[in-house]
Amino acid sequence: MLGVTANPCVWPADRVLKEVAAEMGRGAYWQPTNVGTFFGPEGVEVPDPYFGGEGPARRGCTHCGACMVGCRYNAKNTLRKNYLYFAEKWGAEIRAQAQVTDIRPLGEDAPSGARYEVVYRRSSNRLTGERRVAARNVVVSAGVIGTLRLLFRCRDVTRSLPHLSRRLGDMVRTNSES
Repeated sequence: MLGVTANPCVWPADRVLKEVAAEMGRGAYWQPTNVGTFFGPEGVEVPDPYFGGEGPARRGCTHCGACMVGCRYNAKNTLRKNYLYFAEKWGAEIRAQAQVTDIRPLGEDAPSGARYEVVYRRSSNRLTGERRVAARNVVVSAGVIGTLRLLFRCRDVTRSLPHLSRRLGDMVRTNSES
């Protein structure tokens, strides 16, 4: 994630982990976790501290502990505050609640310089059917499982991307079997 930093606070659970690491002879390797949280002045909003002022404003962490379920104070980096924020700012179109089912290369004569057609359906309303959008570039960012599932589907089921490496699939199967 963009904008990660070491957590400056050591909590009781951290101390227990440090003790366990020491008991295992690995105490020298213990370190605070890198987290996507802004540890500036507590609760004070400042201009974007990570990207030269180009990103959204942030507040310093108040150490309330709610970061795992959603920061209430605008201190935690999120997909919307980093990647999607900048993607939209620089011209990308974000389509929420869209489940991509295929990515199809287009021919040389495609309109507007588009190189791909992305086929998707609304994940919140499956009755609306397929939708399509043409794009010059496509970034697949569906987490590890979602990305691999889509790419393997495009390679093996729809065969729209037949040149994707088979080695990746072999590596995934090998690692999951061990």
